[in-house]
Amino acid sequence: MPIQLTKDNYAIEFLEILNSTDENIKIISPFIGRKTSEKLSEFLISNPQIRCKVITRFYREDFIQGASNLDGLESLLKANAEILALRDLHSKLYLFDRSFGIMGSANFTSGGFYYNHELSVLFTEEDEILNNFSDYFDGLWTLLKNDGEWDITLERIEQEKSVVKQCIKGWKKGISRPNAGCWGAKIELVQKAQDDIEDSLTAQEDVDVDTGIWLKFEGTGEDRIPNDHKYHDVKARRGDPKITMFPKKPKGIKAEDILYLTVVSYDNRGKPTPVIIGRSKSGGFNPKNVISQSDLSKYKWMERFPYYIELRETEIIDSEIKNGIPLLDLYRDVGIKAFPSLYARVDLKNQEITHMHFRRSHLHITLDAKKYIDKRLEEIFKKTGKRTF
Repeated sequence: MPIQLTKDNYAIEFLEILNSTDENIKIISPFIGRKTSEKLSEFLISNPQIRCKVITRFYREDFIQGASNLDGLESLLKANAEILALRDLHSKLYLFDRSFGIMGSANFTSGGFYYNHELSVLFTEEDEILNNFSDYFDGLWTLLKNDGEWDITLERIEQEKSVVKQCIKGWKKGISRPNAGCWGAKIELVQKAQDDIEDSLTAQEDVDVDTGIWLKFEGTGEDRIPNDHKYHDVKARRGDPKITMFPKKPKGIKAEDILYLTVVSYDNRGKPTPVIIGRSKSGGFNPKNVISQSDLSKYKWMERFPYYIELRETEIIDSEIKNGIPLLDLYRDVGIKAFPSLYARVDLKNQEITHMHFRRSHLHITLDAKKYIDKRLEEIFKKTGKRTF
């Protein structure tokens, strides 16, 4: 059953899914418990090839009250999990490879998994939803990494244990304690995390105003393409340079539409951002444009992006990806005017614009954006030369 409600037996479901996991585990949970963490840590130690990433809160009051557990965090770190701290976190999300996902009310604690009345949704065989979940997690992880040093370390846990211990002693003696131990990144985008996930559940065809001009994103937040490589060389290694791939049928893209090829990579300062490296004309959507079984067996990543559009009259920079146009520049210099569906939304924050690509494979842009990109591309072509095909 691809989608089902889960009201109890969280721990049993979790352990069963763990045993079928091969590559990665991603968890978002405000509270982390000791028992649940130790179970996961045992699994990670027995399966060292599996990467585990966790996003959680790091609030002193949570540790004092027992809502979250420092020993649990410590056990995960010793099992080589990576853990980042985020303030104002409320979402709960559990992802296993790209095969299973759990979203609901349960924290990663004994209460959430064994004792509390919880309600969640378990997703299996729902590629589009699971891919959106994973993109959301990867995008959030990148935001946290880019925001500063918010890694929870063994040293920080030891320091916090000492302070918490003193606070609890004072509490028992009736001594008031400061409640200022809220450590972690403060990112406004996360305050609407649940809305973003709900958007993923109701994903529809692109509803932007049809300009026939697109940003076409290549790569993902968790698989950023190195910026010291040339785009054409990367495409040649990963498949056919004359096509571009999509996770679902790109019905809105017509023949002769303009696609600005935008690689999810890093700019020349090492900042994570998509980089525009060229332009092409679309061959248009064709329902028969589905990757063959022979290509799937050769390029495993194509399982997630099985549909394609042919590229025509392509022009790309003949240089490393880092020498292209960082999308951050477009956001900075053109802003909302770059996006037709957002032009009238004066309430939209720039940060929301900056991270729209986390859940899109392609995005409409305006003539203003086209003029800006074309001018910048021509300047780069003069410096680096260009490759056409």
